[in-house]
Amino acid sequence: MSYGENLYRAENIIGYTGDPQNNPTVYFEIKNRKGVSTWGRITQDHTLESNIGRDKVRTSSKYVIGNQKINGVWHGVEYKGSEFLHQSRGQFIRLNDQNENLRDTLANAIDLFPKIKTDYLDIFIRNGVAEMNENTQNLEQKANYLSDLDEGINTVKRDVINIEGKINEAETEVARLKKDVNLMNTALKAKPRPSKLERKQINGNIVQIKADIRFYQKEIKTAKAMVRENNTKIKKAESKLKTQRTKLEKAFKKQSAQKAKAAKPKIGSNVFAKMSRAKPTPRQGVLPTNRVNRQTSAKTKRVNI
Repeated sequence: MSYGENLYRAENIIGYTGDPQNNPTVYFEIKNRKGVSTWGRITQDHTLESNIGRDKVRTSSKYVIGNQKINGVWHGVEYKGSEFLHQSRGQFIRLNDQNENLRDTLANAIDLFPKIKTDYLDIFIRNGVAEMNENTQNLEQKANYLSDLDEGINTVKRDVINIEGKINEAETEVARLKKDVNLMNTALKAKPRPSKLERKQINGNIVQIKADIRFYQKEIKTAKAMVRENNTKIKKAESKLKTQRTKLEKAFKKQSAQKAKAAKPKIGSNVFAKMSRAKPTPRQGVLPTNRVNRQTSAKTKRVNI
């Protein structure tokens, strides 16, 4: 069972970003007669594992995708009305008559990535559990499903470690930049006093460095919020899987008990009943009752004659 099957089809591909021959991000959209769009994308390569796979399907009449120049570089951008949704890492290339031959290549992403990104961990777990219960009642297969869901959680955990590492790097850089500012402020007060041109250059550097510090601090704040959000997702997902695993363990115990009961020899009233109905085996030198009766009867007749 694939996520968003109605949207993620070859005929709904509208374009891509990146190299079309090397894990491009593929964009999909369906627009109905009323102008309402349903859209999403499949990301095939990213530094964050949880951002690989199918994006959450969304619907709006105000969806727009295009390109915008940011810091001198063109990037694909998505908006819902005036609300900014997403900035791609590269320029968005729309499919048209000139590059329609790329559609089949881009469509490979559909089969390669059938599941929603683990960035949407709650949906990923919910869909996985539903698929497990729908597709199999075999306990071993259910255990395999839960292992796959565990790995989905692990992708988010690895991303948290990755993000925390980047936070540490950024905080180290901020500390270094602050030291540079202190050194420059000390240089401004030094004697003999720097020339007017030197002071202008130093002050200009201080302004630029402080801007860099603010940039890093903003990135750190965003990253820390992401870590908190991901840790909350992980905690909820693990709680759901724990419930499923407890159910599975109970089912395994019940199955084992049933197998043990079936394998145990049956010694009970039915066996004794059969034994009581069985005829005794004749002993050597002892005639069966019916033979004794026949001989006795014959002897009696001879006496009477």
